[in-house]
Amino acid sequence: MRKTVIAVALLLLFFTPADAAHLDLAWDANTDPHLAGYRVYYGTGSGEYVDSIDVENTTTYRLDGLLEGVMYYIAVTAYDMYGNESDFSDEISSDTADDGMPDDWEIEYFGDTNQEPEGDYDGDGLNNLEEYQLGTDPTNPDTDSDSNADSDGEGLTILEEYLGATDPTNVPPTADARPDQTVDEGATVTLDGSNSFDPDDGIHRYLWTQTVGTPVTLSDATDIQPTFVTPPVDSNGTHLEFLLAVIDNGKLQHTDVVSIDVKDNGIIGFPTDVLATETSTMEISESKLRAGEI
Repeated sequence: MRKTVIAVALLLLFFTPADAAHLDLAWDANTDPHLAGYRVYYGTGSGEYVDSIDVENTTTYRLDGLLEGVMYYIAVTAYDMYGNESDFSDEISSDTADDGMPDDWEIEYFGDTNQEPEGDYDGDGLNNLEEYQLGTDPTNPDTDSDSNADSDGEGLTILEEYLGATDPTNVPPTADARPDQTVDEGATVTLDGSNSFDPDDGIHRYLWTQTVGTPVTLSDATDIQPTFVTPPVDSNGTHLEFLLAVIDNGKLQHTDVVSIDVKDNGIIGFPTDVLATETSTMEISESKLRAGEI
């Protein structure tokens, strides 16, 4: 597959009335004859895609489970049947007005996305964009924020915490992807994030992303213990790595990586793309068959 850049166009932006949001995405199809599917990458920093989802061979996808009031940046790649992956597409964000203020934040306070970032809706001397950045109410002229305070002692001011979509009193979670593994080709592997924990707000979400090696299919990338079947290998084996991202209810996250080394199972005489596994055998006598005992 050539390193093709895919043009991505955001069709619609919807937000649910609960504590989560979703984005409806669409992009131009990749025309490579060996195309196998697409991956959607997203995160809260431009060019910093912490999460990714294999959406298979479709050019539309609803990205849900997002948090309100958080700016998301999204890009898409294509991959072929040989495991090659394209460059990132052009990046889009959840700010359809391109004014630095997330759409759902504007709708919550103003009822629409028509306010200018330089405008001062409540006349308190802070423009609308500064109100968003400081986490203050843009419709209340009496709001105040000590943006230089570091209330949780993590080295970030309240302003920096808000720009990073974090709670200034929240302690981050700890991701634990468990020890590395060495397994045979054709084996079913269980990734395990059950030792991960959060000391205060609780864990909101788990997300596993393969970062190294021949692509495999996870049973559920958001499960605490997803499984996959290791690919066929030659005598040299192969190396796989998976990134576990743990996001707490206060929007903080932590990551850990686990390595899976896949070795040849030693069975020969099969094509390289066929998994050979050992099975037990049992002799069945002709007399038992005639007697109907089996």
